Amino acid sequence: MNPPLDVLRGVRLWICFSGIGLFYLLPLDVLFSIWFFYLFAQLQMVVANSYNMDMPTLPLYYVPQFTGYQAIGAYIVLAGFLFYTARRHLATVFRSASRCRRWTIQTSFSLSRGGFRPGIVLPRIGRVAAVGGNVVWLAIFELGAYVFLIALVMARSTVESGLIMTETSFRAVDIYRVFAPPARWDRPT
Repeated sequence: MNPPLDVLRGVRLWICFSGIGLFYLLPLDVLFSIWFFYLFAQLQMVVANSYNMDMPTLPLYYVPQFTGYQAIGAYIVLAGFLFYTARRHLATVFRSASRCRRWTIQTSFSLSRGGFRPGIVLPRIGRVAAVGGNVVWLAIFELGAYVFLIALVMARSTVESGLIMTETSFRAVDIYRVFAPPARWDRPT
């Protein structure tokens, strides 16, 4: 192909009966979103290539940085929406746990009797981070991003569309990479 279309890798079509069955069972809006955003990302690559823009990939994943950063933004917005819609339920659970009301099934699956105990969890995170040669606050940030962002959105995606959503196109450290380049990260001495 000629520029700017040479950036496209092409679309290979083949008949896969399990894929046909999976896509048949998906809700129409999810199926439309998959195709629309795939074609939109391809269009973005063509436009970027027509302006001779450099398109580096994210480390570890073979996706252009702008696509990965768009996925990060989408995850942040969706996680914020999920927390916003669950705010009343979460408030009820934390209120019930803090007042030591009668323990119900609703609160028992949501929160343990003592609640989240940072005094037990955070020192272990710090020790694992220090042994791995990582900065403690960066390890806490990565764990929080995995639990409250990536795992939350992936669980919701799996509930909505099945196991088609099983991995992301970015790591938790790539979220931090948006704000500070790796050369500025402090290393423990």
